[in-house]
Amino acid sequence: MRLNFDFAEAAEAFACFAKPSAYIQADLYEPERDEYEQMLGGKAREELVAADFGTVAWGPLCYLTPSAMAYLLPRLMEIAACDATDSIGDLFMMRFINRFSAGPVGSEFSLLSAKQRTVVAAFLEYLSTEHAEVVTQECWDRALTEAVLNWRDA
Repeated sequence: MRLNFDFAEAAEAFACFAKPSAYIQADLYEPERDEYEQMLGGKAREELVAADFGTVAWGPLCYLTPSAMAYLLPRLMEIAACDATDSIGDLFMMRFINRFSAGPVGSEFSLLSAKQRTVVAAFLEYLSTEHAEVVTQECWDRALTEAVLNWRDA
């Protein structure tokens, strides 16, 4: 079964969020926080690519403020869906799945409305159907199933 996901509608659902003044949590160790801010802050959201989020071992994705997460979410979805890779060749989609697998329980998701959480759930369902082969090949299928359930029930 093919499942369509409308990226334009997703962008519209998050259009109420403006570019934040800071992307990274203030309590992160300062040299690292400054580097992460430089990686993300100077670019328009539409220009961000997977490499801008570092690698699985080092990157800003886990340290986004709630306003940054909400602002960047449509772009994060686009990057994840296009099989983009980071600077060492790892699929960004797997990092997206990992970050979202627990559901909207982290503070970085605190600004999301019920409608926006539904959009995230629909995107995760889209990944589970349209990218099932690569997700299974990369051994992230169980985490993606968990993510869908956690966001659908939020």
